[in-house]
Amino acid sequence: WRKWGIKKEYFMHFYNATEYHFDKIVAPMRIFSFTNDHFASKEGVDWLASQYMNAKIERIHFDKNSGGKRPGHFGFFKEDFKDDFWKPTLDWLLE
Repeated sequence: WRKWGIKKEYFMHFYNATEYHFDKIVAPMRIFSFTNDHFASKEGVDWLASQYMNAKIERIHFDKNSGGKRPGHFGFFKEDFKDDFWKPTLDWLLE
């Protein structure tokens, strides 16, 4: 993971089309980013999403508070944010 993190293009620095197949992924994707995410900036997540050039991407950048709390990098998985993320994501998956 460290080897990826120190490269400007993250794990794509080691990109090999025969191994990663980003161009073969066509499934719909909903990709989130969060204003106070210190690990994955909006720009970084935009860049990563762009690697899936044939997928139908829905980008959501969450830049507001939820009950006075900001989700950050791991907030999506915390129960405090279940109304903001879990239910809408479940509904999206069930569509």
